[in-house]
Amino acid sequence: MNKKVLILDASAFIGKFYFYLPNGKYITVPGVLNEILDEKIKNVIETYIQSQKIEIKSPSTRSIKIVEQVASETGDLPYISETDKQILALALEYKNKGFKTTIISDDYAVQNIAKKLTINFVSLVQKGIRYLISWEIYCPACGKRFPPSYADDICDVCGEKIKRKAVKKKLLRGKENEKFKGINRKSQRT
Repeated sequence: MNKKVLILDASAFIGKFYFYLPNGKYITVPGVLNEILDEKIKNVIETYIQSQKIEIKSPSTRSIKIVEQVASETGDLPYISETDKQILALALEYKNKGFKTTIISDDYAVQNIAKKLTINFVSLVQKGIRYLISWEIYCPACGKRFPPSYADDICDVCGEKIKRKAVKKKLLRGKENEKFKGINRKSQRT
């Protein structure tokens, strides 16, 4: 059994990971397919699905709840989509089954949560995060502070649009992007 699993976010398809990575077990969630708008990329995905090189799976509700809890703790919950939650939850399930799991995503919130869950990630087009970040949600007008899980974007006291700022940064050891040294990022931007 292959113990390596790559969990693919929409950015993996948009970044055309399939041109750069070797054979392996690739998995994504149904919501990713809805996020892809480019017809050529959709056709490539369909070909990979039909040839069984990419599997479509859904995580359990329990795993999604764990991801939501961790995202709430980091302050990233309002900034991730349902598809992002599913990607993270599926990666968590495979990690817990003993697989060497890596998420391919350029989404910084997904990377931040993945790091908190001790799940590897690789960024294809963007540089990737260097710090594990905890966020503070606050109102710039009245100064009210909100818990990281606060999901509204308007202050409940004065009606001003709320903001967030990093309050705790932990430098990440190691360079996640080194795992795929063969990727030439400049050629992906064409």
